Amino acid sequence: MILSTAQISFGQNQTLEFGVSASASKESYHNTYYGPPVGAGGIFDFKSLKSWGMGGFGEKHLSDRFSLIAKIGYSTQQVPVNTLCNCSYTASVWLQQERHHQASAGFDLRAYIISKSAVKLFVQAGIEGNYFLGYMEKRDDKKYFYWNANKFKRLIPGYSAGLGLQWKRIGIMGEYHGNIGKAFYRKQQINGDNIKRQSIFRQGYSMKATFLIFNSKG
Repeated sequence: MILSTAQISFGQNQTLEFGVSASASKESYHNTYYGPPVGAGGIFDFKSLKSWGMGGFGEKHLSDRFSLIAKIGYSTQQVPVNTLCNCSYTASVWLQQERHHQASAGFDLRAYIISKSAVKLFVQAGIEGNYFLGYMEKRDDKKYFYWNANKFKRLIPGYSAGLGLQWKRIGIMGEYHGNIGKAFYRKQQINGDNIKRQSIFRQGYSMKATFLIFNSKG
């Protein structure tokens, strides 16, 4: 999931700013199954192995202390194999790697706690929508990309909250983010009769660095 920080200039007419961000994250997942018993391949609680993202943002200053941020982003998470299916246990070639790809867009409200110093301290929180673009599976040293979510719902609402510092054009922020409820969800027909339902809840922490590239004066 991608959030951004931006430069703020107080006492001037700079009201709208744009920039880019990069992040490194650690994601935690909880897998819930409903219906028929889960076989030996079922994964319940696990963490991402490698997760990173990038994005862009615009910040509109409402006052000296408050601003509204619009953001878009892309993120990718390497997860344990068998997260979306039991392929590693049923296919002739075992999975070697699984990686998820997501896009996001959302809005944050930011409050500057310390606004008059060279290094500014802020908190922010907001909501966003994540869209599951697809996933990659590595088999027999070959990578295969699938433009689907293996029957999971692809649109996933989420939320976030963070604390950060801003100095001139450079910002850094620590953030917590998570899905809202059991949004990443699917149901499958098994053996023609039984219905198996599954949801995956994702939450995590990230460190983000940002750089302001443009501002528009009001």
